[in-house]
Amino acid sequence: MAQAVQLGCKAVCITTGFPFPHTDAAASPANLAAMTHSAINWDVIDKLRKGINVPVLIKGIMTPKEAKTAVKRGVQGIVVSNYGGLLAPGMVSSIEMLPSIIEAVAGKIPVLIDGSFRRGSDIFKALAYGATAVMIGRPLAWGLGAYGPEGAQQILEMLQTEVGRGMAQCGKLTLKDIDRTVVKLHEV
Repeated sequence: MAQAVQLGCKAVCITTGFPFPHTDAAASPANLAAMTHSAINWDVIDKLRKGINVPVLIKGIMTPKEAKTAVKRGVQGIVVSNYGGLLAPGMVSSIEMLPSIIEAVAGKIPVLIDGSFRRGSDIFKALAYGATAVMIGRPLAWGLGAYGPEGAQQILEMLQTEVGRGMAQCGKLTLKDIDRTVVKLHEV
């Protein structure tokens, strides 16, 4: 991390827990315990953060309790993430947890979200729930793989247009105007 910072990295993101293979073997009862979201080892995170002079974000936050602990420990930001949906069937998604995590953080640190966002309308929803930013991965990779840098640019423009369309439909002129009045999280 220190090397990355020396080379100009503006922030560091530490992923917590672990992703697991999404196979039939991984889903066997013998492996179910290994598939759960592991507890965050804050002592290790503190050691990794020591001496780093850029913001450190923690990725893999999925509960309000983890979010509150991150704030108390001086983390500069969190990423609500469940490893792209690789959790056991029936487990909660990142966007379902976002509102309660936003409330737990109470504006003290930025809250980003990662969770298989593919459409601008979903980005709009995450912003309405209070996310500071939405992380986009696969769509950019697909655009880049299919059409090179122009494909990645086209994906970004498409997502931006879709977010803008959502804003226009809800009468929101700026990103800061987007709020929870335009979305409803259905209880399951």
